[in-house]
Amino acid sequence: MKSKTTCYCFLLLGLALLLASSVVGCATESPVESYLADTEPIINDCTNVAVEISNLYKTAQQLDSSEVVQKCAIYGKQYDDLLGRFIALECPPECYKLREYVIDGITYSKQEVTEFGAAFATGNMEHLYTAESYYNEAQKALALAAGEWDKLKGR
Repeated sequence: MKSKTTCYCFLLLGLALLLASSVVGCATESPVESYLADTEPIINDCTNVAVEISNLYKTAQQLDSSEVVQKCAIYGKQYDDLLGRFIALECPPECYKLREYVIDGITYSKQEVTEFGAAFATGNMEHLYTAESYYNEAQKALALAAGEWDKLKGR
């Protein structure tokens, strides 16, 4: 009788350990989920910078051109920092497209603000047209990134 009780105890303990390990296994994030979780604050920070730049566009004519150039340089540096943080993330193979689109979006956004600053630094309005072109490319890349994000979230 004692051996049956011991056997049942070991079986129950084994079952408990098996269930516990399966619950822990379910609770861990997949590499894709982890990558998306790490990416989200960077994307949010990029959005915040874009909002600041949008506000600068609205008020730029009221500011001294050197102030606009200085703000553009600051925003460009912020994009560089965000790009560095993003590139440093370990990317699972399933997320390579998302990574490419986000890198393109941040890079084009940085080029946009650089060209906008150059327009005020030089007075050459061609830079505004170039900035608009970079803006359009950034929007395309970010739309592709959003689509890829949705695909990865739906997995």
